[in-house]
Amino acid sequence: MAENYTVWRPIPDLPAPLYSDSILHDHQGLQVFLHCEQRPGKLRIYFENPLAYGNTNESYRVRTWQELTPEGSSSLFTVTESRFVAWFHAETIGECSSWIIKHYAIFTPEDCLDILSKVGPEVEWLDDA
Repeated sequence: MAENYTVWRPIPDLPAPLYSDSILHDHQGLQVFLHCEQRPGKLRIYFENPLAYGNTNESYRVRTWQELTPEGSSSLFTVTESRFVAWFHAETIGECSSWIIKHYAIFTPEDCLDILSKVGPEVEWLDDA
């Protein structure tokens, strides 16, 4: 099964590449903070209740980077035919097979973050204060 990466544009005119600032997972959910060189402030992506997520150093995602060409001009993607979603369903032994799960991929020059969620995230640009 070949995964399909589609550029995800949650807000208009989002520059690329985006760089990782921090990833925070606590009782409130998962927050990913990113920045870029072209615009002040930070992009905040907030998942209230992610089902699963993982972070891999970009150096170890060679196959993924090759599959993204020419889509590599973006940092945000959604993934269909996802191996991560298939793994999640296998791990839950079918208990969640009726759930519609979306795979979000956030790829920066340092990190490749994969997130599974039933609900789309909140996305906002935070201006420097």
